Amino acid sequence: MTLKLTAPPKGILVAAVAFDEQTETVAATAAALARRFDLEARFVHVVGPISPDLMVADAPASWSGLSSYQDMLLENAKASRRRLGDLVDGLALGSRGFGDVIFGEIDTVLIEYAKLHRASVLMTGCSREYGVLEQSFSTALSLMAHAPMPVLVVSKEHRLDLSKEGLRILLADDLRPESEEVARRAFEVAADFAPARVRQVHVQGGNVLNRAAAIEAMKARAIPQEAAAAALGCEVERDVRLGKSLGELDHEIREFMPDLVVFGRHKAMRTRPFAIGRMPLRTMLHFGLPLMIVPPCKELYANLHLFGAPPALTEGASR
Repeated sequence: MTLKLTAPPKGILVAAVAFDEQTETVAATAAALARRFDLEARFVHVVGPISPDLMVADAPASWSGLSSYQDMLLENAKASRRRLGDLVDGLALGSRGFGDVIFGEIDTVLIEYAKLHRASVLMTGCSREYGVLEQSFSTALSLMAHAPMPVLVVSKEHRLDLSKEGLRILLADDLRPESEEVARRAFEVAADFAPARVRQVHVQGGNVLNRAAAIEAMKARAIPQEAAAAALGCEVERDVRLGKSLGELDHEIREFMPDLVVFGRHKAMRTRPFAIGRMPLRTMLHFGLPLMIVPPCKELYANLHLFGAPPALTEGASR
């Protein structure tokens, strides 16, 4: 008997599956990334607390006759396992695709699961036309604010086309020390999707005399990663805009038409998370584009490359 050895995956991606209108987009994007970069994709559905109103008024027919809250959770989990199994089987990822159904508070469980499996990126879905009480909205915001690894948010309104030649990446850089990691990650992604275009933009409220200093500060961030991306044919542009963050970034997005927007994350006064000056995380969802949030380096639970470690990037960073 001959044993066939298979190479281990280069990285692990965790995708949150809510079985909502964004599920197909999340699953398809995760599967495409897994195939392109030889990743292990783990699709996770969390069975969270059941609303008391749902228990009384709108319970599914399968819950009739169930005697306890625990029975309802177990029945919910059984149905979710069937749906998740069908979803993972349909993606045809073979030994690179897994599905897990877990009980608990959704955002907390997803973060702990991703850490347990040493995931390099955590994916979720969120519609631009969100409502305050929608589960996907609150989950996406919580992961963006607290996950100790990069969070990729996708939506069916603007899909991330991974087959596109010349991916456009908008790097919104507020130049704060806490968000320095965002530049490194953006150029890593550019190298992974080379040739790509990166536009690094900073919005400031000062006068135009500060523009030259801002450009130099942007150049100094993530130099090895930028060099590696440039060696693979990636274009790098820089722009400094004056005015309010939301309006200026909206103008930049309309002009550059990015496929992916990358923000850094830091916390103001240790209370609410902000990025790009005082822009709240929820405002970032306004753009409706694929979005990646990068936590500060000191908050990362592990220093992992987003999609594995491409030789070209590793060599470029070591010079």
